[in-house]
Amino acid sequence: MLSTKAPIGLAALALLLSVSSVVAAPVACPTASLASYGAYTYPFNYCTQGPLYFGDFQFLETTNTGLITASDITMTPDGSDGFNIFTPLFNSNDPNRPYQRYLIYYVVDPSPIDAGDSLTLDPPTGGIQVTKYTCTDNTLTIGNPADPSTYRCTIGNLDPYVIQVNTFNPPGSLTASVLYPQPATVVPTLMVIELEGVVQGLEGILSDSIVVPEPATYALFAAGLVTVLLRRRAL
Repeated sequence: MLSTKAPIGLAALALLLSVSSVVAAPVACPTASLASYGAYTYPFNYCTQGPLYFGDFQFLETTNTGLITASDITMTPDGSDGFNIFTPLFNSNDPNRPYQRYLIYYVVDPSPIDAGDSLTLDPPTGGIQVTKYTCTDNTLTIGNPADPSTYRCTIGNLDPYVIQVNTFNPPGSLTASVLYPQPATVVPTLMVIELEGVVQGLEGILSDSIVVPEPATYALFAAGLVTVLLRRRAL
């Protein structure tokens, strides 16, 4: 489960920075429930899609009126570097549940580097907003899941990168992206899904990363971390 008292991903990054021979053979990310994805505990057990490794999937509901669990959410790989995230229960038609908010967390391990991130909303009818928070080569902490101002990148106490899509101002807000100022080797990711009123026809939320080949100019970038990653993958 996500913890509101401890850094999210801190243990994962600590393990990542140590070399271990206990590393499961990678498997292709399947179409499965988010609950099933909880078995992928990065960095020792993870699934792959394209050049990316995914793990440490977690789910949290921050409202008391919703009914969605991790077992209700289906993660479908897009065949390249992201997922379509879907559940019929996102299509709420219950007026007694006017607002719902859910958090999905996971870690992306780019190979060799990640240049940025993007998010696309397959438009439904009704009010929906998806906000994605990422930290690069860092850990992501959440002081209060219901308060995004408490989301921080631990090292340096920095603000996370933020991209957002919603149905309130279409069509320009249905896709968003960010380019990182430096290439990333590990990206903790948090997606916040907010529903207002009656939402119908939601087909999917596509979350994918912008991956570029590693240029020679980045050869010495985060050399220690890159060395650890290469050794780990060779084990």
